[in-house]
Amino acid sequence: GGSAAADTRDAEQRGADTERMTLRITEDVGQIFGVDEREYDLESEDVVTLPTTNAGPLLDRNAAERLD
Repeated sequence: GGSAAADTRDAEQRGADTERMTLRITEDVGQIFGVDEREYDLESEDVVTLPTTNAGPLLDRNAAERLD
């Protein structure tokens, strides 16, 4: 088994390797769990940088618009 510090470091490394997209949230989404193993609480007018895997569905349902 690994230590909690090693688990945190592994999650940060996965997050650093994840392709990201900057979005402005256009409707309240609530909490999502990103592929980078982070939780995001998304509300209308938030500007966030999300993994592209998580950003795509928000764009598809017009819950966000791309900024970058």
